[in-house]
This record gives sequence, C-alpha cells and structure tokens, in this order.
Amino acid sequence: MWRTFFIRAALAELTWGKVIAMHGLLLLWTEYRFIPNWPPPAAWLVNEVVAVNLLFAILFAREAVKRGLRPMIAFPAALLCAAILSGILQWYVRRPFHLELMVADLDPGTGHRKYGHMVVVGLDTILYGTCVMLVYASRLRELACVQLARDAELRRTQMERELNRSKLAAVQMQLDPEQFIDELRQLRYLYRSGASDAERQLDRLVGELRTRTRHAQVAPIISIGAGQ
Repeated sequence: MWRTFFIRAALAELTWGKVIAMHGLLLLWTEYRFIPNWPPPAAWLVNEVVAVNLLFAILFAREAVKRGLRPMIAFPAALLCAAILSGILQWYVRRPFHLELMVADLDPGTGHRKYGHMVVVGLDTILYGTCVMLVYASRLRELACVQLARDAELRRTQMERELNRSKLAAVQMQLDPEQFIDELRQLRYLYRSGASDAERQLDRLVGELRTRTRHAQVAPIISIGAGQ
C-alpha cells in the first residue's frame, strides 16, 4: 500500500509542461550529438526511452525528498536506476523494429556489442540526466527562495497586525475605570446638590468618551489596511 501511495503521489506531479520540457531538451541533445548529420531513427527511439526513464526518475526522487530522504541520496539513486533501465530497455524496444545503431548490434550472437551498447546508453543517460537534474534542482532552489520570501512577508504582516492590536489595547487602556467611576460619583453629587456646572461636567465627560471611542474604531481600520 505504501508503494501504491508513493507511486500515485509521484505521478500526480506529472504535467504536460514537464513532458514537453524533457523532450525539448532531449531533442537539442540528440541534434547536437549527430551534427552535421540527421539522427537515425534508432537514436530517436533510444532517446525516447531515456527521456521517459529520466522523467519518472526525477518525479520519484522528488517525492522521496518530500518524504524525508536526503536529495544527495534520492536523485543519484534515481539517476542510476534510470540509466540501468534505459540501457537494458532500449535494446529490447529496438529489436522488434530492427533499428540498429551499430552494425549487427541486434544480433543475439554478438553479445559483446549488445551489452557494450547497453553500457554506452547507460553512461549516456547518466551524463544527460546529470545535466537535467542540475537544472531541475536549481529550479527547485529558486522556488524555495520565493516561498521563503513569501513566508517572510506573511510573518511581517502578522507582526504588523499584532503591533496594531497592541496599539489598540493601549488606546483602550487610556480609560481608567477607577477615574471614570470617580467622575460619575462627582456628577451624581453635583446633580444631587443642584450645582450649576453639572451639565457642563456631563458634556465634558461624554465628549472624552466619544473621542476615545473614535480612536478605538480607527485603530482596527489601520490594522486591516496594513494587512492588505
């Protein structure tokens, strides 16, 4: 079951963009190797086998890294497996179509050519795969740096929100409960004694409360604007 989940998770990362990119790089590599001549059909078939194996090797190595395996172990191991499979499979894929890369290299009687060519294709896969995996690792590192920058920006925004909440709490703490109760007692005493300035003291207290309430309403607006 673990293997099934692992394979499904790795194949879930397979996209047409990755397939096209892999075959595009393979096309340039094949053309470069056979310049100034046109590559033979057998070369295209061999390189297709190499491309498929390398693509799956990268996906499986990436999934292994996500599950905790060190990249310096996952990618070289995947590349070695891709090289072995490419070297072996290319011969059995070419044989039904009678596509030769070397003279009589499909003849079962010429074992030294058969296995020698498997080794050559395997080494070629390692060389090509190393270049591809270096490019892929560089891209992953770039994406990781972008993610770190986004996380840092998110933390900065959260810190600004916490700071604004602290400012709001400070504004709310400007209202001293004991002082407010004392002022209410004084107002009650003024009204009971019939003092002429009771109304003026009440208006002053209401005005102060309105001012502090207005500051308390503005602070959350500032916090929301900073978060955006």
